[in-house]
Parts: sequence; structure tokens; C-alpha cells
Amino acid sequence: MPTAPADGQHVLYLSNLNYTLTNELLHRLLESASGDDSVVSTEIMARAAGGRTHSAGLAVAVMRDAQAVEVCLSKLDGQDFMGRSVRVSKDRFVTPTGP
Repeated sequence: MPTAPADGQHVLYLSNLNYTLTNELLHRLLESASGDDSVVSTEIMARAAGGRTHSAGLAVAVMRDAQAVEVCLSKLDGQDFMGRSVRVSKDRFVTPTGP
């Protein structure tokens, strides 16, 4: 599971991903869009089916700062990657903490 920053504000949710995508390729895609060292971690979600684990075509990425999130949103959302139109959004499931 990715390590989210304390404030929970720098998390991307990616969907409609190719089922053969690896964490390494996803990491490289995000860094190519937002710059070196902007990706803290990535995790491709998996689901179990018939006793085997398969990619669910979904991922979560923790980014270093809000600017990296915005750059990835503008550059990658709706773009073709590995034959699929990737959907990128701010992770709406992360609840910000703090005052």
C-alpha cells in the first residue's frame, strides 16, 4: 500500500489501465509527466478470480506535492497509454487530516 503524506492531499487515482501494466511502468509514466523524483509510490490494485490474482486496471499514486498532482492530471487524463484511455483524478477516498 502506498505511504500517503500526512495531509493526504497528494494522491492520484488512476483507472482504465492496461491489465499488464507494472508498478515500474506506472512510476515511469508519472515521472515523465511530472518530473523526476515527483512520485513517492505507486500501487496497482489487484483482484482475486478463480484462485489467481489479476490487475483490476486501477492504481493509486502518491505524489511529492500538489503541483505534481496537477501536472499529471492535465497531462495524462484521457491520454492513450498501452492501448487504453487512462483516467486520472485526485483520490476522492483520501480524507485530509489536520485542523
